[in-house]
Formats: sequence, structure tokens, C-alpha cells
Amino acid sequence: MAAQNLFEEPGEQKDVKEVAASIQRSAGEMLRLIQDLLDIERIAIGKLILHYEKHNISEIITEVVGDFQRDAVSKGITLTAKPEAGCGDVVCDRSRVVQVLSNLIGNAIKFTPAKGQICVSCAQTGSERKDLQVSVSDTGAGIAPEKIGTIFERFSQINSQDRRGIGLGLYIAKMMVEEHPGRIWVESKLGEGSTFHFTLPVRSAATS
Repeated sequence: MAAQNLFEEPGEQKDVKEVAASIQRSAGEMLRLIQDLLDIERIAIGKLILHYEKHNISEIITEVVGDFQRDAVSKGITLTAKPEAGCGDVVCDRSRVVQVLSNLIGNAIKFTPAKGQICVSCAQTGSERKDLQVSVSDTGAGIAPEKIGTIFERFSQINSQDRRGIGLGLYIAKMMVEEHPGRIWVESKLGEGSTFHFTLPVRSAATS
């Protein structure tokens, strides 16, 4: 009855929505943690299987950026997608690319202050344009130089004082990207923000 009255009180509706949103975020974070631990096990025993097909990278970027708009707005952050012309199909496991992008955008939101900006872009790269490069740039706190060399290692964390994760996301992202095969790296300066880049093949090795 008390719960029912809470929902019926107009003045309490906002608080209820905030609590519900917080519970939903916590549940989502727990689900991602479980999935990360399962992926670590698959990688360790060589059971990670990727399903390669042609997908439009611009569409993937737009979709994932849309999924994170609410989180960005709640922090007062501007999140945009700016794929360049010519960013078309790549050969990839779509769900895993979404996982990589979600990890990078989620981290960017976590470490970017209010009124900051995050931009997800894409461009052709390589002398023969065999790859597409996806970049996630933010105006956050940046990464200390001594951390950049180890940031993609298992259990490594950007901020050692942060307890909102266990340091698996970037390690898994690296494994997923390298399986395609591609590469992932970061450019960052303290106080100026970070840009994470990764590449994906335009066509499979069998047809290159």
C-alpha cells in the first residue's frame, strides 16, 4: 500500500523515476560484468567464436550513439556521431563491434565532465583503403602517460581510485578488435581528453 501511495503522489513521481533509472543502470552494469567474465573465459580456452558478415559501419555507429544519448544528456555531455563519407561496409561480427563501441563510449561518458563533448567518427585508412578507422574522442580528464602502455591489459583501470569496474572492458575490446583482425590504440593528454581508435577490415582476408 505504501508503495502504491508513493507512485500516486505527484510530488514523488520524479524521485520514483530516478530510483527506477538507477536500478536499471545497476542491473545493466551487472549484466555487462557477467558478460565480460564469460567472454574472458571464452578467450582463455580458445572458444571465442565471431560471426563475420558485411555490415555498414556508419549505421552501427549511429545506432550505438543513439543508445547512449540518454546517459550523455543526464551528465550534460554532448554526444555526436560524425562518420565521414565513404565509411560503408566492413567485414565484422556486428554484435562484437557494438560491444567495443559501447565500452569506449561508456568509458568516455564516465570520465568526461558536464558540458564536455564526445564524438564518434569514422574514416578510411591504409594505403589501399583496406581498413576503416573508428575513433571515439572526448574532452575528459585524459590518461596519465604511465597508464597508456598498460591500459588494454586485463584488470587495468584508467583511474585506480575508480571502483565502477574491474578493468576488463578495454582488454576485451582489444581481443575483439584483434580477432577481426584489426588494431586498437589510444592517444591522450592529461587535462585535454582522449581518443580511442580501432580499425576494421573492409573485406575479408579470403577476398583481399
